[in-house]
Amino acid sequence: MKESDGAKDKKSAAFTSRRFFLSPDIMGVMSSNTETKDMRALVREGESISPHTTFGMGGMARYFCEAETPSNIIQFIRYACRNGIPYKIIAGGSNLVVSDRELPFLVIKVNGGEMTVADGAIEVDAGVPLMSLIETAIKNGYGGLETLSGIPGSVGGAIYGNAAAYGQAISERLVDVSVYDPEKDEVNVMAASACGFGYRESAFKHELSNLVILSARFWFEKSNKEGLRQKSEEIIEKRKKKYIPGVRTPGSFFKNLLADELPQHILDKIPNLKDFYGKVPAWYFLNEVGARGMRHGGLRIADFHGNYIINDGNATYEEVRELASLLKQKVREKFGVELEEEIRYLE
Repeated sequence: MKESDGAKDKKSAAFTSRRFFLSPDIMGVMSSNTETKDMRALVREGESISPHTTFGMGGMARYFCEAETPSNIIQFIRYACRNGIPYKIIAGGSNLVVSDRELPFLVIKVNGGEMTVADGAIEVDAGVPLMSLIETAIKNGYGGLETLSGIPGSVGGAIYGNAAAYGQAISERLVDVSVYDPEKDEVNVMAASACGFGYRESAFKHELSNLVILSARFWFEKSNKEGLRQKSEEIIEKRKKKYIPGVRTPGSFFKNLLADELPQHILDKIPNLKDFYGKVPAWYFLNEVGARGMRHGGLRIADFHGNYIINDGNATYEEVRELASLLKQKVREKFGVELEEEIRYLE
């Protein structure tokens, strides 16, 4: 939606009246160039990653820590770099499949943070749950992210994967992000237009994978609070029917496909295509190749949704990779299209 001149003026006023978009927390740690805490004391050894994922899978991390602020993220990365320890970053643990072998690196879990609200703008740390951002927006009558309601994970993870649902994407409301570059030991602010967003994609998955998202700013236009709340509740109810609370799953396993990239003979077979916002659901292809109800080792696919893989309690990482490969092969052989994982593998 194109912004009106009045909206642009309000947006400009909101941001120019705010502090420079590096919080005192970040500015302090960057100016000191030292660990302000004994970071070693905050690093645990031999931590199981399984409880930190929604899939309930993951081996023992050689080292593990939790970063509750952007400055903590920087400090832990500095600690790892200065001690020659490789590291990986996780957040809410959704959309993630972790190897059940020993993980020979430091796992930094980004967990928590703060939000600031002012005149249509919300500034939020990467570790804040996405649902907290959405609830805050709705509470203030800010529309644009309400159809993402119920998506698990953090704001940083949502930006990384450009979370989208029911016609809205997080990138559409994003203004800019603050990122840490470990190689240069510096923090920069990137405009949303420089982040390479696409369907379930961002440059942070590819050419900007060396950068770490610390925080973000969003801009909204005012809307009816009650209408936003009702839409949010409607979406959450839809999700509860598809993603049963408490079930161990990473979420949708494969990405949907863009309709304009598929041949017409496939599109002709799909009913109500207009309901999917220009996408062809991966579950359509998976259902057609008999995925529903399939079992493989400790894994099963829901009998009502072919793109919903469940860990029954003792699934292995190898079984996940085998099942993913088998499903992709079945779809390739029947339809001539290639499914791509939406989840991220960590090994």
